[in-house]
Amino acid sequence: MSPVESDEEDLTRKQRREQARSQRKALEEAEAADAARRKRLSQLGIAIAVVVVAVVVILIATGGGKSKTVAPSSPEANKTANTVTRRSPESPRRGTRSALRPLP
Repeated sequence: MSPVESDEEDLTRKQRREQARSQRKALEEAEAADAARRKRLSQLGIAIAVVVVAVVVILIATGGGKSKTVAPSSPEANKTANTVTRRSPESPRRGTRSALRPLP
């Protein structure tokens, strides 16, 4: 084997090593990019979930009971009281003691 052939063989080995090294680096960079993308997507998913939960809590808190408050002496309160009184004629009137008397 001549020294020239030995240099060609070494150069080829060096080229193969360099090629393998560059492939490994490219693979590692691709894996790092995938990991960063997965991390960003999971953070985005968590942020969206938190926003959805907050919106649901706000909707439940603000619109849960849709009950209307009526002033006690307003015409609407009187109308409601009259309707209830008409619908339940057997209920005792305010100020009477008929509810406390035993039935005969």
